[in-house]
Amino acid sequence: MIVMTGNTDLIPALRLVRSRGFQVSGVALPNYAIIGERRQHLDLFRSVAAW
Repeated sequence: MIVMTGNTDLIPALRLVRSRGFQVSGVALPNYAIIGERRQHLDLFRSVAAW
């Protein structure tokens, strides 16, 4: 499943998914950064450059 959001309301869900052994990946799109507490709950992080 892929979820794209900048909302911190999903942090509890990210914690739960990771506690069940799943990896959580995040992608920062141009002009939308993943920072702070949200990034702490990601196993993999990538940025996408503008085209």
